[in-house]
Amino acid sequence: MRVIYMGKDKPAVVEGLKYLLSKGIEVVAVVAPTQEAAPQETRLIDVACKLGIPVVTDDELYDRLKNKTKALDSSYSLKNIDLVISFLFWKRLKKPLIDLPKIGCINFHPAPLPDFRGVGGYNFAIFEQLSSWGVAAHFVMDETFDTGEIIKIKRFDINSDIETAYSLEQKSLGVMLDLFKEVIDLAYSKRSLPSCPQGDGRYISKQDFENLRKIYPSDDIEAIERKIRAFWFPPYDGASIEIKGKEFTVINERISEQIREDNLLKPFKISEKYIPAKHIEKIVLIGGGGHCNVIIDAIHKSGEFQIGAIFDPKFKYGEEKNNVDMIGSDEKLVSLYKNNLRIAFISVGSIGDCSTRIRIYEYIKKIGFNLATVIHPSSVIASDCKIGEGTFIAAGVKINPGVRIGKNAIINTSSSVDHDCEIGDFVHIAPGAVLCGGVKIGDYSHIGAGAVINQYLKIGKHCLIGSGSVVTHDIQDNIVGYGVPFVAVKNNG
Repeated sequence: MRVIYMGKDKPAVVEGLKYLLSKGIEVVAVVAPTQEAAPQETRLIDVACKLGIPVVTDDELYDRLKNKTKALDSSYSLKNIDLVISFLFWKRLKKPLIDLPKIGCINFHPAPLPDFRGVGGYNFAIFEQLSSWGVAAHFVMDETFDTGEIIKIKRFDINSDIETAYSLEQKSLGVMLDLFKEVIDLAYSKRSLPSCPQGDGRYISKQDFENLRKIYPSDDIEAIERKIRAFWFPPYDGASIEIKGKEFTVINERISEQIREDNLLKPFKISEKYIPAKHIEKIVLIGGGGHCNVIIDAIHKSGEFQIGAIFDPKFKYGEEKNNVDMIGSDEKLVSLYKNNLRIAFISVGSIGDCSTRIRIYEYIKKIGFNLATVIHPSSVIASDCKIGEGTFIAAGVKINPGVRIGKNAIINTSSSVDHDCEIGDFVHIAPGAVLCGGVKIGDYSHIGAGAVINQYLKIGKHCLIGSGSVVTHDIQDNIVGYGVPFVAVKNNG
């Protein structure tokens, strides 16, 4: 999948970019603010540059599309774009960019639609004393703001009696990042997104926003208090009063106290309070053997998922593994899916025969599960690597630039994959194996523990390379062998 990513300098937007890459999605270009108004770790342009992703302006995109000629900058191509993603992007999107992607152009809006189109959603939510709030994902279908068909809305409770615009944004962005992941997972697995028309709604203009921000002599005390909280969003101007032609921002005692005691203005850190534990996706593991223990350890250390259950036919109902419920019947697995546990991972290993993993993959995809990619946090992976769904990257693995890995592969403990290697579907690179630069491994093959494949060699499909082997020549499909140097002993074709 190829996407163009457009957004503001917000921690959630940066995390969204990283999530796309973790899914093996190719980010063709990033459109980001160029001014240095945010901390470096939350500046989208800096993060994109570090990850080796081209950074462009929206004007450059429009020029390239309208001219329909090859631009001087050949670092990115606008061919075969699947998604254009606007995550808090601050400008109106225009044609022909809207019509470019195959799946569509998506905007993530920090308010529920169609009730709060335009600007100032947080402010109006607090002033109007709403008890709940929400964020939305919708298609951009024309050049109007926030009117396209809705893909999904996520809602959550708020307390308007104590909320400020600043605090409501923090909560909303955490939920929006969850919504982003859900929508991307769906688009990635289905290559399409269900949606429905918005219908009539409410649009808040910049003038509406400015009118509400002002404190008037006719406002009662309660309205003034609500305006103060509704527009408290440092470093921007808050609720204001005009005295002798000059505007003054007004705060109350509670906000003054927060500034003194809570250090409200310090940079927000996503890892500390941005994503509460309840928003971590649950996952079901398929297979409860020794390889499953390795997967559990990687998931716990990465913090990316919460293990909801482990499915293995040999276990009886009520058994546990690592304090996780075991299920042993197909009916229970289908029931989990129907109860919104939609992400799975195959935790069955393979030693030369990946047929079991293939059968499991086909079965759980038929149920409808999306497959996660599990990556141990101690692995070192170049930013431009592409990793397919269901693949496991174990502890200590090193993967250099330009590598492409297919779906449901296992790149096992402390193995090394050098630059520009291509690893097919359902391949197992066993512990300690070394693939030198430019190696190609065909689908369903197994590279044994400690084996070395010399640079630019091709290993065919359904091959088994024995442990400790040193391969010095290309290997055809279906070959089994071992040795230093490698010698074929059998052809399974």
